Amino acid sequence: MMGVCVGFGVYVWNAGDAPGNFVAGRVVTFLGAICLCLFCTAATIIRQLIGRFNAVDRVLYPALGYLAAIGTAAYGCYVFAGASGNGAKPEYVAGHVVLGLGLICGCVSTVAAASTKFSLIPANSAKAVGLGGGICFTLYSIVSILESGTSRQ
Repeated sequence: MMGVCVGFGVYVWNAGDAPGNFVAGRVVTFLGAICLCLFCTAATIIRQLIGRFNAVDRVLYPALGYLAAIGTAAYGCYVFAGASGNGAKPEYVAGHVVLGLGLICGCVSTVAAASTKFSLIPANSAKAVGLGGGICFTLYSIVSILESGTSRQ
């Protein structure tokens, strides 16, 4: 998905000199940064669940996410830094939106960094119901009840 965002964003970015292309091209391109940060978070959690999480993963995925967040936010600041503050310039709009995307990336990357501290993800997922897996069992029960209430008989 990141490739689609970046590819289509660059296409729109270079498609013309219209103000809409300036804004849309940059926004769609940097939506790819959110995709990267989501990948890093998912990879961190999934690798813990399948038992393949190591010291490199503990540093690599959160660092990659934070790098994308810093780069996106910095580019957003760079774009709107020279624009007038009346909000009518495309640089002003695009810069603020890209800065916001960078802040979202930072939040998503924080989840990846925090999930490296959850050393019990694999342990809790392997527990039997009677040994502390009550929350998972309760959530499963709630979903089952909701599904049975919506099914036709």
